Amino acid sequence: MKSSVSTPYSSSSSNLSAISNTLRRKNPYESERDKFVQSQTASIQKAVNQQECALKEKHVRIVILGTHQEGNADLFWSVVRQLPLQGNYIVAWKFCGTLHKLLRDGHPNAIADSLRQADHITEMGRMWGHLKHGYGPLLASYCTLLVCKLRFHEHNKQIPANLVLSQEERDSIGGKDINQIFQVTCEMFDYMDDVLALQQQVFNSLDKSRANSMTASGQCRLAPLIMCIQEASLLYDYIVGIMFKMHKCLPPETLEGHRLRFRHIFTGLKQFYNSSTNLQYFKNLVQVPSLPEEPPNFLVESSFDTYRAPVVVLPQEPILDEVDSASLLDIGSDNNDSLVDSAELQQKERLIGDLMNQVDLLRQQLETLRFQSERMIESLRARVRELEAEVDQWRHKSEQVELRWRAEVEQLRKRSAEEQALQQAQALAVGNEDKFKKMKDLYAKLRQEHIDLIRKSADTAKELSSVKQKHAHLDAEREVGACPPRITAFATDAQGAARRRQQAEGADRADAEGGVERACARGGAGEPGQDPAGGRPADASQPAVSAADGGGRASAELACVLRGGGPAAGPTAGPGGATDGC
Repeated sequence: MKSSVSTPYSSSSSNLSAISNTLRRKNPYESERDKFVQSQTASIQKAVNQQECALKEKHVRIVILGTHQEGNADLFWSVVRQLPLQGNYIVAWKFCGTLHKLLRDGHPNAIADSLRQADHITEMGRMWGHLKHGYGPLLASYCTLLVCKLRFHEHNKQIPANLVLSQEERDSIGGKDINQIFQVTCEMFDYMDDVLALQQQVFNSLDKSRANSMTASGQCRLAPLIMCIQEASLLYDYIVGIMFKMHKCLPPETLEGHRLRFRHIFTGLKQFYNSSTNLQYFKNLVQVPSLPEEPPNFLVESSFDTYRAPVVVLPQEPILDEVDSASLLDIGSDNNDSLVDSAELQQKERLIGDLMNQVDLLRQQLETLRFQSERMIESLRARVRELEAEVDQWRHKSEQVELRWRAEVEQLRKRSAEEQALQQAQALAVGNEDKFKKMKDLYAKLRQEHIDLIRKSADTAKELSSVKQKHAHLDAEREVGACPPRITAFATDAQGAARRRQQAEGADRADAEGGVERACARGGAGEPGQDPAGGRPADASQPAVSAADGGGRASAELACVLRGGGPAAGPTAGPGGATDGC
């Protein structure tokens, strides 16, 4: 029978084993840290694997939550450096998709941590760009987009990585410096160009017969385009707002290049949305917006009131089922309690991640609704201002029409008065015309009488000549003998006939002058004694005067005969220079 007495050697060996176990035991913080690092490493490796399929959201979500827990992306990049990014194009493609999600939804410091790896990303894209088919052009475009996104957020730190901004933050983009706003617009144009270049490469690489949206290969390539759809819609909305803002400050000629570049982006984005809407893969994952047929007209400020921003809606994701912790953690342990704690911790992290994702989704939807409501309110206010401006315009037009109407009424009144005056003038002219005709007839009558008097004067002159001849004959007879009594009687009869003719001619002349004066008084066409037709003095008395002169001369000559003087050949000058007809 063996004794159970312990020896000093056995006692010392048991103490050494206890001490070694104590040294191997770690504190709780180090144990939790190791579990966290192992969980993140496993999630990154399972997200970025060699299977040609879409990214697993649950693994990417754990990586994103790890950046929020760490406050940076150093652990992510330390694991990524060990992956075969330059040896397998599927791994490189899934790495780009994971990094894109990490930059959008991860901790804000992930941007700064990834900027330090920008050269590594550029080199990887350049290396895969030499592959002219398959994933080569896709990786080159995706790496260019990721580097552009990092540079954009480096220069515009006020814009978050997910590009979601409030209305106040939207209005403050670029500040008040027009040069800064101009620069931000150019950077957004570059960003949009890279997004459209990536989607173009993806759609060009799809084989309609083998790789469509419902195959694993097609979904592997199309999965990153969901983030491109989200970012493109927000960038497009921001660019439109900034373009209208710049057109208020700068002349249109300066922004001609911006408008041409925006039209190119509008055409590419519209084609991108139309192509994505037709894919079955996107129908349950994202609601693709649509763009109008024509881009906004930045030269017309009122067109901003009718502008509607494209809104991307993501369906609410259900809480994922519990994932076996053994599939996420490749950790061996001899302690069953450690496995249970790790599984519970992993489950809690998943639940927290799902809840945070839902909160972010609800926050994004709330922000979208708030943005839409603000835009609608602003649009309604602009419409009210537009209607008020139209009312003022119509009021101004009505006032102008009223003034024009009053002016036309006044003009018609003046025209009516002028027509009445014209009618009166025409009536007066007709009356004057009648008077003129009457005076013309009277003038013709007087003229005829004047002609008759001239003829009578001529007859009288002939008679006087006959008397002179008879007188000369009598003189001749008297020289021969005494004048017989019948000659004396004849001379007496001749003097009486000349006196009566002179009286008749004076009476006719007085009647003619009285008729002219009465005609002038009735017609008012001229002064008495004026010729109505030519304005010359009417010589109505000339025949009478001529006749009177003829009668006077006849009487003088007859007197000379009676005195006993002979007929004279012409007038002779008397003693005072006077002429004597005898």
